[in-house]
Amino acid sequence: MTNKSTAIDAAYAAVIAARFLEREGCDCENPGPNCPQLSTDHYEYLAGDDSVVYEFPLINSGAQSGYIIISGSRALPPVLEFCPTGNPLREDLTKCLTGLTKLRALESKSLKWRYFGPLDLVAELELESGGYYYARLPNLLVLETSERIRVRAPKFSGSESWLEARWNYYESEKVPKGTLSCSTMFGIRPIKYNQTCESSLHSAEASMNNGPNYCTPSCIAGCVATGWTVLAGSWKGAANHGSELIFSDAPDWEKDWSSSYGGPPLPASKTVNRRMWAVRAYLGTSCNGNTTDTSAIAGSRLFSDYGLNWSWGSRNGVDYAFASSVNKAGQPGLLTAQSVWVPGEPPDGHAFVIHGWNDNDQHVSICLGWGSAFPDKWIAFSTLSSVNAFFVSLF
Repeated sequence: MTNKSTAIDAAYAAVIAARFLEREGCDCENPGPNCPQLSTDHYEYLAGDDSVVYEFPLINSGAQSGYIIISGSRALPPVLEFCPTGNPLREDLTKCLTGLTKLRALESKSLKWRYFGPLDLVAELELESGGYYYARLPNLLVLETSERIRVRAPKFSGSESWLEARWNYYESEKVPKGTLSCSTMFGIRPIKYNQTCESSLHSAEASMNNGPNYCTPSCIAGCVATGWTVLAGSWKGAANHGSELIFSDAPDWEKDWSSSYGGPPLPASKTVNRRMWAVRAYLGTSCNGNTTDTSAIAGSRLFSDYGLNWSWGSRNGVDYAFASSVNKAGQPGLLTAQSVWVPGEPPDGHAFVIHGWNDNDQHVSICLGWGSAFPDKWIAFSTLSSVNAFFVSLF
């Protein structure tokens, strides 16, 4: 039986990472002849107050090729994230933080990176002027406090027997490769749109502010409106059931948008941006980007705006089996999940598109709508909380 109290050190985490690449990463989640390899470096993130997770940058033919994140605790799945393209996650987060601290003139004497899950990556800065500054990046949410907050550790929401079996699989030297269903849904590439500010509808200027998000005092689009727009772009690329009609008024719909480096990102398509803000109005999203669970389905109106009178379904509190069944039915899906990393505050949600599944590790492939600097990645579904799903129920 696995001893969950025994910590995983960096060297052992590298062994787990290498076994994942050998057994699942390249045959399943990144199929093809060019398999990335572990580099000699690693980064650490605090996961709660007494545990860490490890990020290992990947290389391919001498060039950077994404990263893999391994849990430092057996209380979480072994492989938390896998991204086979782009820069190491820490590099892109650091660029975002550098832009933010420069824009807001922040001087810090220490920095810690915290991992609350694949949707919440937080920089904790101890300020020279006193107090602490927390910045979730790149989907910016900031919190300034006089005292260091007691942080929440990532939580596991799956089956304990499955978790133990998965650790046994990766801690065993010689075992057969996984044989369960796995697909990257080739042919569906979500476009990396991003949350813009209301001011982007009228001006290309980026505002400078010290508010809780990068749009204050302008309103922000919100992740649910962005998620529905990314989902529409995914259907546009799939070109079936009439979905080629989507964004027929936007010849530049395929362009990925910029990421935020402290300030607001700019849209690469004015038309798609206007459509996203129309979705925001359908949702009744607040100025700070919050959308209620009960109104989230209203974003499907974007599809009927293009003459696609599909019937849409939703289900609350879904598990991995249901979420992956949406993709297995041949369609990209939209998920929302809750975040509670700020103590004493109401839950903050996220919305993202899923377009791939791995039954062996119960991973889903997601597009977060964080712009071009953040590639799609595979994440452990069981690290998500209060997951709701939105999907086509009838064409």
